[in-house]
Amino acid sequence: MRKIYCNKVLLLTFSAIFLAGGIPYAAAAPTNTSLPSITGEATVGTSLTVNTGSWSSTQVTFNIQWFSCSTNLSTSCVAQSGRTTGTYLITTSDLTRYIRASVTALDATGGSTVFTSLVGPVVTPPQASVLPVITGVATPGSALQATRGTWSGAAATGDQYQWLRCTSVDTSNCTVILTGTSNTYTVQNSDASFRLAVNVIVRDITNRISGSAKSLTTQPVLGSPTVSSTPTFTSNLYVGGTATIDRGTWSTSGNTTYLYQWQRCSIQSITACLNISGATTASYLVSQLDLNQYLRVAVTAINEVGGSTIYSGFSAQVAATAPPVNTSIPIVSGSPFETSIINIISKGQWSGIEESKLLTQWQICTTAISCSDIPSATSATYTASSTDVGKTIRVKIIAPYSQKNVEAFSNQTPIIKKAYTNVIPPTLLSSAYIGDKIDIFKGAWEGLAISNISYVWQRCISATSCTNIPGATNSSYTPSSSDRGYSIRVGERPSPTTAYAFSEISNQIPTLVAAKKTITCVKGKSTKKVTAVNPKCPKGFKKK
Repeated sequence: MRKIYCNKVLLLTFSAIFLAGGIPYAAAAPTNTSLPSITGEATVGTSLTVNTGSWSSTQVTFNIQWFSCSTNLSTSCVAQSGRTTGTYLITTSDLTRYIRASVTALDATGGSTVFTSLVGPVVTPPQASVLPVITGVATPGSALQATRGTWSGAAATGDQYQWLRCTSVDTSNCTVILTGTSNTYTVQNSDASFRLAVNVIVRDITNRISGSAKSLTTQPVLGSPTVSSTPTFTSNLYVGGTATIDRGTWSTSGNTTYLYQWQRCSIQSITACLNISGATTASYLVSQLDLNQYLRVAVTAINEVGGSTIYSGFSAQVAATAPPVNTSIPIVSGSPFETSIINIISKGQWSGIEESKLLTQWQICTTAISCSDIPSATSATYTASSTDVGKTIRVKIIAPYSQKNVEAFSNQTPIIKKAYTNVIPPTLLSSAYIGDKIDIFKGAWEGLAISNISYVWQRCISATSCTNIPGATNSSYTPSSSDRGYSIRVGERPSPTTAYAFSEISNQIPTLVAAKKTITCVKGKSTKKVTAVNPKCPKGFKKK
C-alpha cells in the first residue's frame, strides 16, 4: 500500500498480486476520475448525502465513512462510529463542526479511497425567544410598526418583513400582501374586515440559513361601512299599518350603528320628497297624510372610522286599506288521472275582500315547492292532461291589491297517472285449432272507471311480428283455414287513446297437408306402384 498526497486529498491505493506463468505482476486498482461530493445544508436536524463520484472501473462496490471535524482542516477529522451509509443526519453534537466523508471503491483488483471536501460549519436555524409585535391602530390610512423580536443565532442585519392579511385570529389562513425590509405598513382600504400580522425572516450569522417568526394578528381592520345591496320595503304600505324596511347588506366592522330617516314623496322623484319628522327607526306607522303618497328611506351606517348613507327605492303608492288576508288555504279534489276533472272545493277563508273578486290560477308542480302556472288554466275546474302525468296539480287563489297581490295556495293532488294502466294482460283460455272458438280471460286495468273494452285479434309469425285479422274485434275468435301456419293473440284497451294490452301468442296452427294417392304403372310385363300427392309414372312406364 502506498500513500499519495495531492492537493491535500488523501488517495489510498491497494494493489493485488497475480501470478501468470509463474511471473508475478500488479493489477491496477479502481481510479477516481471525479471526486465525491456532499449535498445538503449543514444545519442541525437535516441530512447530508454523499455522491460517490466517478471511477475508472464499473464493477465496483463502495464503502462510506463519515467524519466530524473540529476545524476546517482535514487533520482535525475523526471517523464517526457506525456512520457508514450514504446519508448523515446532523445532530446538536455536530454544532459548529465540519463534516466530510470518505468513499472507498472496491473491485476484484483492489481498492482506492478518496475524500470529499469539508462542509460546514454546522449551524442551527435562528430561534425567536420573543415574537415580533405590531403596534398602531388597524384602520385604513394609519401606519403599523413591527418589532423584530428577540433571536438567538441571528445576524444583526438583513431582516425581511412579510406583512400578512388573515381571515381568522390565528395565522394559519393568511396571504402575503407585502414583502420588504421595512418594518412599517400603511393599512389599505382593501384590508377592511381582515386581520393583519407580520412574519419576520432573519438570517443566521453565516448567512446560509434563515429562521422566521410570526406576530399575533391585529383586531379586524376597521373600514368605513359600505353597502352592497340597497334597502327594500318588507311590508305592504297602507294607512294605519306599520311599514318596515330591510336596511340592505353592508360590509362593516367594529361597533356599527344604523340610522333611519323616512321621507314622504308626492311623486317618484327625489326632488318631491320631504323628511317625515320623528320617523327615524326601521319601522314607521303610516298616517292619513301618506295616502296616495310614496315613501322612501335613508339608511346610514356609522362605525368608529366613518359612515355612509344609502337610499331605498320608492315604495308603491300608499293604499287606504290593509291588504286582504288569507286565514285558511284553498282546497282541491279530484281523481289523479289524466282526463279527470279536478275541482276547487274551497277558495279558502279571506278577510278584506269579497270572494267574487278572487282570481284563480292552476299550477303544475314537480316537487312540493316547485310549481309553475299552467297557461290559460284560470277556470273553476281543471282537466288533467297527458303532460301532467308524473306531476301534481294545485290551485293558486289571488286576491288583487294595489301594491302587491296576495296569494294563497291549495293542497297538491296526488301524482297524476295515466287514465288507464294495464296491470294484467288478457289471457287465451284455449289452444288455437281450426274451427274451435277461443275465449279469453279479460285483463285488469288501473285508473278511471271502464265502460267499454275494445278488442283486436292478430295473426303472428312471432311475438314481435303480428298483423290484425280483419273484422276480428269481438271478445272471442274462431280460427279459420286462413290462420294455418300462424299463432293467434288478442289485444284489449279501455279507450281509443290507450295502447292495446296483448295476450301471449297461442300455439302455431298446423298447415294443411295434401292427401297422397297411389297409381300402378306398367312396362311390358313389369309393374310399379307410385305413391305421391301428384304421382307420375317413370319414363317408359304407362299408367295402368
